[in-house]
Amino acid sequence: MKTVLVIDDILEMRENIAEILELAGYIVLTAENKGNGIDMALNSKSDLIICHINKPETDGFEVLQKVRTNKKTKKIPFLLVTANPENREKLKDMHLSADSYIVKPFDANELRNIVAEKVKSVVH
Repeated sequence: MKTVLVIDDILEMRENIAEILELAGYIVLTAENKGNGIDMALNSKSDLIICHINKPETDGFEVLQKVRTNKKTKKIPFLLVTANPENREKLKDMHLSADSYIVKPFDANELRNIVAEKVKSVVH
């Protein structure tokens, strides 16, 4: 079974994403802020990291940068979640190596499809 780490400071969003993915057969780990999320990313065997971009306690760009600069985690697929479609340009401008992003609101099928696509090639 594949493991997904979800980092979001909004409890309802974390629980919603976790429920969708658990029902799809994934093991889901959750973190409520960037500090816990970075620790979990570095110390767990996640197959995918899903992280919200723009919240005071969950800076997805900072988490992405930490994950990409660590040799243990740099190849883990990373999905950024944003409520602001304008962040697409910021992602391109920053040349960060996020594997994908999803704009809220999204539906369960869209999330499941993106996650399935990103984890299918992960090998430990």
